[in-house]
Amino acid sequence: MTAQILSTELTGLIQETKRKLPDLRKAAENSLQELKALPTTSEAQLSADLSRRPQFIEPFLIACTSKSTKYAVTGISCLQRLAIISGLPKTRLKEVLDATRECSGINGLEIQLKVLQILPSLQQNYSDDLRGSLIFTLLQTCSILQSSKTPSVSSTAAATLQQLISGLFERLSIEDGKSLELPTVAEVEDDKGMVPVRAVAYDACRIFQDICVLTEGGKPQNVRFSPMPETTSLELIEAIFVSHAEIIANHPELSHIIRVTLLPYLIEAFTEKKTFPVILRITRLMYLIIHNHLDLFPDECETMLESFNRVLDLGEAAGWKRVLCMEVLRGIFSESRLLLRIYSRFDEQENGKPILRTSMNGFVRLASEKPSLIGLGQQSTIPVGNYFQRESSGDTSNDSNSMASKAEGTAGVGMAAVPGISNQWSSMRAPCIDQLDKTEPPSLPETYIYSLVLSCLNNLAECLAKFILPLTVHSSGKAKKRRGTVDSDTPSSPSLDSLSPSPEVRKLKRTQSYKKRTVPSNPLQLDDHPASQDVHTVAVLIEECWPAILASCSTFFYASLDSDHYRALVRSYQKFAQVAGLLRMATPRDAFLTTLSKAAVPPHILAATFAFPSNQSLRSPSILDSAKELLSVESLVSQASTLLPDRGGRRGSFDAGEPSLSSRNLLCLRALLNIAIALGPTLESSWSIVFETLQQADKVMASLRPMSRDSRPAGQPAGEGGQYQVITSEMNAVQAAVSRLFESTADFPNESFVCVLQSLCKFLDTKSASGKNIKATPPPTPGGVHRRVSSFPGISINTDTTDRDFVFALAKIRELISGNIDRFITYSPATSGWDILTSTVTAVATQFDNPTTGRLLAAELLCRLARDTVSAAITEDEVAQSEVQCRSLEALLSVCRGLGRAGGISTSLTTDEASDEVHSMALDTLRAILEQIGDTLVEGWPIIFDVFTSVFVPELNDSTNGAANKPRSRSSLCSIPLGRSSFASVQLICSDFLNSVPDSSLLSLVDTIFRFCSQTQDVNMALTTTTLFWNLSDLLYSRTTDEALNNLASEVGNEADVLAGEDLFHKLLLSAEQKSMPALWLLLLRRLTDTIADHREEVRTGALQTILRIFDNHGEDLSPDSWQLCLHAILLPMLREDARLDLVLVDKVTGVDTRDEELAEIKGRITTSRLLLDGTSKLFASYLPQIVQCPHFAQIWEFTTTTLSSYLDCHLHDINAAVYAAFTTILSSIDDTKLIGMPAVQKLASIWASQFPTTGQITTTHSNHGAFETYLQSLKAIYRLIKETVTLDITQKIAENLEQAIIQSDSPSYSSDVDVLTSVQRSVMECLRMLRTDLDGVPSILVGLLARFTGLPFQSPKSEKPSKLTFIALSKASMDLVQGLTAGFAAKDEIYPTSLLLTMTNLEKPIGLKYQWSLQGKAPPLWQKATSTLLAILEHTVPRIFDVDLEPQTINDYWEIIVRAAQGIAHADIDSAPNSAPIFEDEDFDIASLTKLSCLIIPSLGSNIISVITRRAYTRALFESSLIHKPEPGELPDLDSEPTKDIYNIRFGRTYNPEPNLRGMMAYHCLGDLISLVSTHDSSPQRIKLAQAASPYLILRAALPLKAYIADQPLRGRYMPQPDSERQELLFVLKEMRMLESESAAIPEAEGVKSEGKRHLVRLYGLVVKALEVAGGTAKPDGELIGEMRGWLEGVGEEFKI
Repeated sequence: MTAQILSTELTGLIQETKRKLPDLRKAAENSLQELKALPTTSEAQLSADLSRRPQFIEPFLIACTSKSTKYAVTGISCLQRLAIISGLPKTRLKEVLDATRECSGINGLEIQLKVLQILPSLQQNYSDDLRGSLIFTLLQTCSILQSSKTPSVSSTAAATLQQLISGLFERLSIEDGKSLELPTVAEVEDDKGMVPVRAVAYDACRIFQDICVLTEGGKPQNVRFSPMPETTSLELIEAIFVSHAEIIANHPELSHIIRVTLLPYLIEAFTEKKTFPVILRITRLMYLIIHNHLDLFPDECETMLESFNRVLDLGEAAGWKRVLCMEVLRGIFSESRLLLRIYSRFDEQENGKPILRTSMNGFVRLASEKPSLIGLGQQSTIPVGNYFQRESSGDTSNDSNSMASKAEGTAGVGMAAVPGISNQWSSMRAPCIDQLDKTEPPSLPETYIYSLVLSCLNNLAECLAKFILPLTVHSSGKAKKRRGTVDSDTPSSPSLDSLSPSPEVRKLKRTQSYKKRTVPSNPLQLDDHPASQDVHTVAVLIEECWPAILASCSTFFYASLDSDHYRALVRSYQKFAQVAGLLRMATPRDAFLTTLSKAAVPPHILAATFAFPSNQSLRSPSILDSAKELLSVESLVSQASTLLPDRGGRRGSFDAGEPSLSSRNLLCLRALLNIAIALGPTLESSWSIVFETLQQADKVMASLRPMSRDSRPAGQPAGEGGQYQVITSEMNAVQAAVSRLFESTADFPNESFVCVLQSLCKFLDTKSASGKNIKATPPPTPGGVHRRVSSFPGISINTDTTDRDFVFALAKIRELISGNIDRFITYSPATSGWDILTSTVTAVATQFDNPTTGRLLAAELLCRLARDTVSAAITEDEVAQSEVQCRSLEALLSVCRGLGRAGGISTSLTTDEASDEVHSMALDTLRAILEQIGDTLVEGWPIIFDVFTSVFVPELNDSTNGAANKPRSRSSLCSIPLGRSSFASVQLICSDFLNSVPDSSLLSLVDTIFRFCSQTQDVNMALTTTTLFWNLSDLLYSRTTDEALNNLASEVGNEADVLAGEDLFHKLLLSAEQKSMPALWLLLLRRLTDTIADHREEVRTGALQTILRIFDNHGEDLSPDSWQLCLHAILLPMLREDARLDLVLVDKVTGVDTRDEELAEIKGRITTSRLLLDGTSKLFASYLPQIVQCPHFAQIWEFTTTTLSSYLDCHLHDINAAVYAAFTTILSSIDDTKLIGMPAVQKLASIWASQFPTTGQITTTHSNHGAFETYLQSLKAIYRLIKETVTLDITQKIAENLEQAIIQSDSPSYSSDVDVLTSVQRSVMECLRMLRTDLDGVPSILVGLLARFTGLPFQSPKSEKPSKLTFIALSKASMDLVQGLTAGFAAKDEIYPTSLLLTMTNLEKPIGLKYQWSLQGKAPPLWQKATSTLLAILEHTVPRIFDVDLEPQTINDYWEIIVRAAQGIAHADIDSAPNSAPIFEDEDFDIASLTKLSCLIIPSLGSNIISVITRRAYTRALFESSLIHKPEPGELPDLDSEPTKDIYNIRFGRTYNPEPNLRGMMAYHCLGDLISLVSTHDSSPQRIKLAQAASPYLILRAALPLKAYIADQPLRGRYMPQPDSERQELLFVLKEMRMLESESAAIPEAEGVKSEGKRHLVRLYGLVVKALEVAGGTAKPDGELIGEMRGWLEGVGEEFKI
């Protein structure tokens, strides 16, 4: 890039100088050729190549000296470029500098600026070559341009000159670092003579000398500087002092020049009346010399400081000059090191001049110089502004925006119509000493100098604090951590900056370093510290100057200051007092504290507070309304008020004229608190100042009414609406400071801490300072007690003890002890202040006539103390832990005793809300303690249980021993909330800390739990106790060994009457008092059994479940002796008592007049009994092997069965079900009767047989299904065990009870028994299948029972209660079972007399009804099922009917039933059939069934024993079912007496065609059966009798179609054919009758006609002839029909042998 630029510039020179300046053109051409010949690799290579070619710069030098601006610009630009890349040959630097100087004389802005640009490059890149004259020439060139009349050139040259001078001194610093490597070149003069110097030092010394000489008006000797203003030279010198102070200090030759030349000029010029710019720069130089070279020029510095003080004292001095002096002093006072050096060198010396003391005194005089100007008055105010400006520009004080901005930080502060001191008009944008650009003094604010005085005081305080405070902190890592935790600008004290109010005040967190910090060290005792001398200097400074400091600050304290200045002033007060305190300087410390205290609560405001009527009413509770609560007091009052009903509200605004604390008062209060934080352990008697100030501030603020955010008094400017928020923020900040104050007390020695505690306890002022006999008579808190309010001068006011006094003191005590918990556990109660604290606070909390708020806060304080001390003692050893725990628990118990509610002692039967709340706090605290240390608590358990039971109303005329000898009666709680709170702690113990309870307290725990269980005020509490009993039972049992339990069983179990409950309980109690774990366990269970009589169902249920689960969990572990003990002591008495209670209740309640509540009570008892029976039976079943080994098992079994039987006397189905379910459960666990013995089983069997489940007048359930089903299930269990010994009588009783169960059972609620058996019916059928049938008489019983079940659908209900049962499914199931039984026992004669007959009778009923019975159930229909069953029975029994010795009538009854069944099979009432009935499928079934039946009964039906009527009934049934067309009325004769009467009479004809029978197939089948009965078989008597019975009906049946044809066909006409159905019937009859060979003995011969097998044809001959005549008369004769008729006639001819 550089090569291209140079090439371009050279080319331009060549072109521009073609005709003139040939030397320049030629030199440019040569340089261009050299440039082009160089390789262009990099800038570094180019610079190296060019620096080795001296002639290359020739054209540029010629251009610079050509006097032509155009060429000179090009030349100087190229030289600058080469200088930047170090491309100039060093051998020609002088020529380059000369050329540059020549260019500086050419007019032109561009070229002059180019010259100024090349100078720094030359110095930077050729520093080692610019020596002597060369550097002088360089500076001369820059000086020439500085004198330019062009401002931009002049100012740039001045800056460049400063840069060159600074570069020279930087080279000097580098040379000093290489001093051993470089030789000296000359000698110069110093204070001690001549000193050798090196090259750069020599140049710097000569140049600095020339500048100093030039400043005082002399002529330079080395550098030919152009004339320059005095201010410029002073600025050059200042730049050297600012940047190179260390070089000046290390070079005596430079110091000599300053002392000899510069300082005399500065001191003299400062006293002269020079212009403002000169004095300004002189002042700056003097401050720099004092600041950096005090030790180098002490005398001169002393003179300069005196000059400053004189200017301040001279009132006639120019105002700006006094301001400059004050600004210098402000800088001095801002640096502690400089300040202490000045004081130790001058003021502290024996003959030294009091420089700083004079300055302090000057501050005092200056502060009071114009009191009206700063608004000095009774208290600090807010300045409104410059009144001259207001008069000229208008009053802006009422502007809402400006007022709103002023409100922040000045809320409640008055305003003064004076200028005052404010950042708005008492400050300058830039300090006067920094206004170097001004040629005239600036316009200074009139009060600016006073703000400087304040700044000096603030800086002095800051310096002293920064120096002293770190020395008081013990150096440790944890201290550093503490400093990082607390928001402070100093290691040990928070500053006001950190506490500036903000919208959200952060909650300061305590660190974990308390008790590890020590009392602040006294810096004066740090003799070995490097800064010990400075510490003594500080002490002397404070001792000598504190009056002046206090006077100055006090003056401004009552002046008109804005917020920033006032805060800074208060901050200074704080730091002055803190430094004095840390140095153990009590007098200045107390002076500052007192001043701050007065400023925090001014005496006139305090006096006005007690003169102004205060509003003492508490406002409505709200934790958020804490803006006005100064020291957490009001917030505590509000929190306490939320515990009680609202006592009224406060108004929402400040009343005009009310005394109040402004934000500045609160600011001073914060400063006072900060001092107390820092000086806490060293304050000693000064604590009274702090606490009295806090109390009086609280009283003042308590007298105010809160101001709402949006409201303001009338006439108040709108901008002051934000004062409420400002006050709120300030109060929150004060509250945070108070919190830190009390946190800091954790590091106090015990003596200091006790003093603090005692001073706070005095505010409570109770008469009883000790805690003796608190439980008997709590010490009263007297009313009307007066105390001294404060020690403010002129104030002596006495006030009554009020609610706020208690709140204030308790709030402060709470904060105090929160950080001192370790103190209470580390030291004895007397040493640590525990005794004083607890006795005082307990007296306040328990005294009834104390204010409610005070009582609640005292209780809360004591509870927190107990909880915190216990928590803190966790890390201590066991002995210390136990001591602290007992001490804390005793404190809680003392509260309960003070209220008269602990230990069974009642001092007062009255109570109030406050007492309840105090009591509740103690209980909640105890729970919190248990949550934390319950697992490690060893001592104090009796105290804990005393606290728990304090919630119960004391039992009158009852002692502990008396109560232990018998079960406790129901307990009563003092209040339900208290009971719940106490019970929560008991729950906690039983769930988490049971293992920690010592054995000696377990009995108390059992009794406590039972008392909560027996109380009736809270059901949930009583229910929860069951879980607690369970947990405690597990613990006790885990501590019980088998040997111990067996020993206990042997001790109490060998009595004659082991069921003597009270004696047994007494023995268990005695053993439990001896810490016997088995006895305790049984006593716990006995307590649970006492709940069986509780009137609450939920409680009984929970207790029973717990007992049963306990035994279920531990049953395996119990030995027989132990089981016997448990049964005698727990289970059996509980069972007996429950049965007794049930019977008593049932007897008391009548069924008719039973009320809903009585019915609900009965249902609840039933639930309990069912649970108890179920659980007890399961226990027996599960652990029967152990139980049967009990020594008194027989007695146990007898007692159990008797009790179970007594349950049945209640006549309640729910209980019945539970009892029989218990039977089932117990017996199901027995595999062999040998386990318990047959008598034991038979005992249950006799109960089962004799006590069928019945119900009385009381109805508790809608169905008896449950009772019956469990009753039947128990039969299965019983029968399984007695099966081998069962007798006929037992079976008969079983059958009877089963039948009763079927008949009396209710219908299911949501199902039908049409298709499916009910549960009871199913169980009955199962029981029937289970019964033994190998005993004589049993088959008959079973068949008869099943026969009755089969007929149940067709029987009318006998009970008054209507039943919805249909018994259809039961009937079908009975048919299946009876079919099997009949098949198996057909050979037994015993079933025939009655059982089988009843079975067939009941089977015939559904067959005969068929379609007429609508309820048929699922397939197959009931009638089909009955048909199949009957046929199956007949298949096995018909052959036996005649073989069994039966009465003839009985046999005839059998056949009558069979005939009726046949009639039912053949017949069907089609009109009654449902639409969905499969008529034809049913017809097929009937045909098949009838066919099978005929096979079974034919020819047996022809027996002589069977009556003719029975056979005639059968054949008549066949006749009636064989009719295909319905006969006309009167067409049939009397079928019983004379079926063939009037057989040849022809009825009247009909013209309509009758409908054929839908069951036509059945009709033809029955007709065929009739024909078959009449036909010839073996001519046996049976066949003959059957033929004789059937022949009349057959002849009649054959005549009917013939007679119908003869009567109807002529009416149809010759051309109308016969209906097809009638024709087919006629053809069938003609054909079958023609072919029939009838039994000759069946049909009597016709008169005069002898025939054999065709007698039936002869009987119908006449009708056939008539029919043939009718057939021949048709137009189209029916050949087939005529042929059959002719065949008929031929048959008759053959019979007649014609």
